[in-house]
Amino acid sequence: MGFDPRNNYGGGGGKAVVAEGPHLVYVTAAEKRVSKTGNPMIKCTFTVIDKQDHDEGKEIDEYIVLVETPWGFGKLARLCRSIDPDMPDADSGGLDPESQKSINDLLLGQPLALTVQHEHEQWRGRDGKQRQGVKSRVDRFRGEGLTDAEKDRLLASYSEGGEQFLTPPLPGDGADDEGPVPPDDDIPF
Repeated sequence: MGFDPRNNYGGGGGKAVVAEGPHLVYVTAAEKRVSKTGNPMIKCTFTVIDKQDHDEGKEIDEYIVLVETPWGFGKLARLCRSIDPDMPDADSGGLDPESQKSINDLLLGQPLALTVQHEHEQWRGRDGKQRQGVKSRVDRFRGEGLTDAEKDRLLASYSEGGEQFLTPPLPGDGADDEGPVPPDDDIPF
């Protein structure tokens, strides 16, 4: 019998929990949304890509609310610096958080290092019953980009067998600049 305790075998609902600590990931999705409080935000999905990581292939969702706070624009700034320490501002061709095309162009498929921390949550389900669980949350983005050793390890892992290093699916046709998407009631805040 081939039991693997790291596999949730389709149970538990939602995404598998990624272990706490540092991970090498890439941005597989980044989309504009509106939070339940009506603020614009970006939902980023990161996929663990390090073949030496037991969590390879698992995803982490992170919500960045676009407000001028350390956990809003501050988090977005740390994400941008972790992808490109020299990323210019929006007026100079850098990330424009109001443009889905800019978000796609500058974030999708980009490798970076981040640290995961577990967050224990309680919520009320649609059936009215109290629920609880553990979610993987990004504790911090490493601001200086990937080290040469990390780049070498990833390139070596993905060059075997002709595998592609970065192959995220790009959303739509690129004509998504019509503003934030309507609120998503499943956003966890």
